[in-house]
Amino acid sequence: MTPLATNTYGTGLLIKDAIERGARQIILGLGGSGTVDGGAGILRALGYRFWAADGQELAMTGADLSRVTKIDDRHVLPQLAEVSFISAADVTNPLTGPNGAAKIFGPQKGLPVAQIQVHDAALAHYMTVAAGAVSAHEGDGAAGGIGFALRYFLHARVCSGFQLLAEMSNLKTKVAQANLVISGEGQVDDQSFMGKVPIQLSQLAQAAGKSCYLLVGRQKGANETFAKQGVTAVLPIVDQVMTLDQAMAQGPANLERMADRLARIISQS
Repeated sequence: MTPLATNTYGTGLLIKDAIERGARQIILGLGGSGTVDGGAGILRALGYRFWAADGQELAMTGADLSRVTKIDDRHVLPQLAEVSFISAADVTNPLTGPNGAAKIFGPQKGLPVAQIQVHDAALAHYMTVAAGAVSAHEGDGAAGGIGFALRYFLHARVCSGFQLLAEMSNLKTKVAQANLVISGEGQVDDQSFMGKVPIQLSQLAQAAGKSCYLLVGRQKGANETFAKQGVTAVLPIVDQVMTLDQAMAQGPANLERMADRLARIISQS
């Protein structure tokens, strides 16, 4: 499956169920999606209807973005008017363009390289149909464009997911009280500096004068670049040549071995 054949309809059904059960404030943590549908699937589950020029109603998979010519809101869930949404995202990418959802996140989700520019144009078309023009609003590209749907259609308040959770958990105080900080990511690279959690956490540790270690599946980028953001060391957990499938299967054991190695280093320092 690729983003051309999938959408966020299932997430929309979860939101709908929550609303029908009485929820009147919904916080969506945006990230880790396997879709690049501009959040259209969510909207469809909430009652929005999408039409092609030939009068066909669209399911709004990724492949349908370029076909939509009309968006109908006459049948949206009535309770939506009573619900406030918070869009919690740690990336600031817009929906389209060089830093947009298709270009930056599409390949991670299985979008063929040959389709990146085509899909970016499709997202721009969808945005134009919805909003009348293409804009570069920060955060619209989060989770394959869910950020746009939440902001424009559902009038969500956009905030940093990291900052939201940090405030709720009193994280700044906890970091200040800690001896050191350990975080991680499947892969750290240039995207990590676009607001992702491990780097925001390392910056918090740096401000508190604490060491911060990142245990990762793979590292791209120079150690110096990460050090400037408060990372004491990036420690890849894969220490031998293996396929991606092998790395996934051996992930827990690799992580445990690296954690033990780090503990021994720290205890002797």
